Amino acid sequence: MKVTKISAMNFRSIRGLTLDLTGFDCFVGPNNSGKSNLFDVFTFLSDITTAGFGQAVLMRDAAKLRHYAAPETEPVVVEVWVDLGPPSKFDRVEYTLGFHTNPVVMEREVLSVFSKPGEAKTLFAMNRGDDGRATYRYWGGNRENVEISPVRESGLRQSDGYGDAAPLLRLLNVFLSKFRRYKFVPDRLKLWGPATWVERLNADGSNFASYLHTVQSGHGGHFDRI
Repeated sequence: MKVTKISAMNFRSIRGLTLDLTGFDCFVGPNNSGKSNLFDVFTFLSDITTAGFGQAVLMRDAAKLRHYAAPETEPVVVEVWVDLGPPSKFDRVEYTLGFHTNPVVMEREVLSVFSKPGEAKTLFAMNRGDDGRATYRYWGGNRENVEISPVRESGLRQSDGYGDAAPLLRLLNVFLSKFRRYKFVPDRLKLWGPATWVERLNADGSNFASYLHTVQSGHGGHFDRI
């Protein structure tokens, strides 16, 4: 599985942006240019898988999560495109989440799949109406099911009961939950010590030298790319 595209609208400092990804991408820019906010799209989705939608928003301060110039009527929207590869019968899955921050509520959630270029099928869709209730549509076999109920937890977090979409939502949950964000602290990077074999890079970069040693000695091809 590999993320091939990411999109965000009204998310923090991002008014609107869509990026194609290759699997190894570098983002360079001055301070306060939005790099961290772009990375937070990934960690926001990851936090939904582990903590739920509401908690993921509250962890970021809802008032600051929405772009300052976005009209109140416009939702915050994040989208991710993931290539599945074998053994899945689908080539790609697209997940979209739209929500408001005042009050904190999901407006829409959509999961679509592609088996051939240009041929999409929406397996799961939630749309919130003006009355506050949500319409849930999902496919089970050859039948489309429709339910109307109060807005539930994100399907990315709780996928049971959504027919053919459930196994793909669970697959996305596992995949996105593995995203990691690192914010290096300069003083921690400079810590003296021997380079040892480590399996994971610390979030503050305190074992960066050891991690590079591990990559160089055990994964030469990746090290050369870095």
